Formats: sequence, structure tokens, C-alpha cells
Amino acid sequence: MHDYELFSLGKDDSIKDTQNMILVPMNSLSQLGMEIPEKELNRNFVRAMSKRFASIVTTSQNNDNLGSMNILTLFGELEEYEAQLKMYDQEEEPV
Repeated sequence: MHDYELFSLGKDDSIKDTQNMILVPMNSLSQLGMEIPEKELNRNFVRAMSKRFASIVTTSQNNDNLGSMNILTLFGELEEYEAQLKMYDQEEEPV
């Protein structure tokens, strides 16, 4: 429970890399019979996000998608957003 509650993302951590950081403690808790509601899991995950994901997190919170979204769906959406950010960064790099 300690690892789950203190979960946080580093400034440069990718979404793909962080999936295990949240899924490992979540699965451990599940094996102990402690089920975490999807809404709470999603909120804990987005709370730990760096500010580069602020716009998509705010959009999800405003649309209240976090309560009904599966954590793997959330990871997928965040990975798509992260790929777009990388594409924009590459376009802005001087040639």
C-alpha cells in the first residue's frame, strides 16, 4: 500500500515506463484481496503526472472520464498524447 500511495512520476519518465511503477503495487494489493476502485486508481495516477501532461489530465478531469475509464485505456490515451508531444518537439528542433 505504501508504494501505491507514494507513487510519483519523474519529470522525464515516459508513460510506458511508468505503467509497471503503478501496476506492480496495484497487482500486489489485488493478490492480497485489496481491490482499488478504478476511479481512485486513475486519480492517484494522474495526481502523480508531471506538468507536461497537464492539459490532457485537466481535460479528463473536466469530462469526468477518470471515473469510468479503465487504467489501461488511460495509459493508452496518455501514450498517444506523449507521442504527439514528441512529434511537436521534433518539429520545433532547429535543422
